Amino acid sequence: MHAHLQVHPSLEGKCTEKGVLVLLHYGNQDLQWEMYLGKHRLDWELVDIAGYVVEAEEEYLSVELPLYSLGMTYEDLSLQGLVTRVEVSLVNVDTMKEEHTFVQRCPFP
Repeated sequence: MHAHLQVHPSLEGKCTEKGVLVLLHYGNQDLQWEMYLGKHRLDWELVDIAGYVVEAEEEYLSVELPLYSLGMTYEDLSLQGLVTRVEVSLVNVDTMKEEHTFVQRCPFP
């Protein structure tokens, strides 16, 4: 008998030279999720309007947000540069409950 470990979806963020990279690791639960970047639901219209680069792999979805795009919040502007913040959340489609949240901050010179 094999115990099947449930792996929940998880979010990860990275700073890049051009903006912020968000990774959604799917996990192994058979649930439907919607991703929100700030208050904006990720869909193909938003991807097109905001200029996001989206790649779907077998185990994860990556979304790269350009520095000056929808979903990006600018926290601090100084002589040292700009600090940005991206808030990401996963909403369970069945319950419409926000299940996971993640914040990525990035400094840009």
